[in-house]
Amino acid sequence: MKNLILLSLAMFLGLTSCKSRSVIVDDKATTVVCESKPNTILNDIWALQSMKGSDYNPKEAKKGVQIPTLEFHIKEMRYGGNDGCNSIFGAIDKLNSTELKFGTGGSTRKFCADDEISPVFIQNIKLVAEYKIEKTSLYLLDAEGKTLMTFRKVD
Repeated sequence: MKNLILLSLAMFLGLTSCKSRSVIVDDKATTVVCESKPNTILNDIWALQSMKGSDYNPKEAKKGVQIPTLEFHIKEMRYGGNDGCNSIFGAIDKLNSTELKFGTGGSTRKFCADDEISPVFIQNIKLVAEYKIEKTSLYLLDAEGKTLMTFRKVD
């Protein structure tokens, strides 16, 4: 009887302390898992400011190179944008209040003369594990918490 009361109390406290939750029940225990929702501010267009610690200045870019951008559609769990030359698009595999994992993606296949930005941009996208937003800046971080790229909100 005590176990049943304690289990009920634990479930009640767990369920009321989360905004979004799931309950996992197996033969031995009941677990309440809190799920954090993604920051809705992420759902916008972001322009590259820096990559791996180096500022990105579009005025210094070679002719024909565009400003790399990311546009998030969190409801559909997808993204789009531009890597500096090609349009990019794909799925978001994981997204909550701190974690972000880009899924399978694709791009157009334009010829980009002297393209130094696109390959580094795409490589960094593959390494993203977390994100944080401060005011109008988006920081994409690797699994160790190191900043890969920073973006500014443009829309």
